[in-house]
Amino acid sequence: MGNATTSISRARCHVLDSRQFVSNSLLEPETVINGSIIWVMTNTMTHNEDVATILHAMDEQFMRNFAAKDAKQLTKDFYAEDAQLLPPHQEPVVGRPAIEKAFETLIAGGLRDLILQTNKVEASGDLAYGVGIYKMTMPSAAGAEIHDEGKYVVVYRRQPADTWRAVADIFNSSLPASSAQ
Repeated sequence: MGNATTSISRARCHVLDSRQFVSNSLLEPETVINGSIIWVMTNTMTHNEDVATILHAMDEQFMRNFAAKDAKQLTKDFYAEDAQLLPPHQEPVVGRPAIEKAFETLIAGGLRDLILQTNKVEASGDLAYGVGIYKMTMPSAAGAEIHDEGKYVVVYRRQPADTWRAVADIFNSSLPASSAQ
């Protein structure tokens, strides 16, 4: 019969014939079908739903840290050391220390009331991405308040400690260019 991989109820399974030996203790026998043992990998794969739960919790922590004006904790909890923040109309901000400084500047400049809503999460292996919308309030150059709404894409990479951190974060306004002035 040979090795085959199939998906059953979102679980990764390996169909092995009875002559093969599996020494990985993370594989547990699930059932026998036509003389073949089906082994299910337990606790070794994070499904899209599990990753989505983790990333949504990261969004909540991001908003809490932002509301607390804690740029240091925000960047530590959310961004990888080599992350890139790609804000509109600006050069990329590369590395956690530079991203922390960028958020310090934004917060000091009056950016507030940030709301993130990640609507789509996909994951494969050690990478995942989230697509969402944001709302925030910021002062304009003339001193008036701007209530901005926009969209974002964040790419995440699983870290060695099995945590997730953003490695690329791009966002831009959905408002017409004249509204953002």
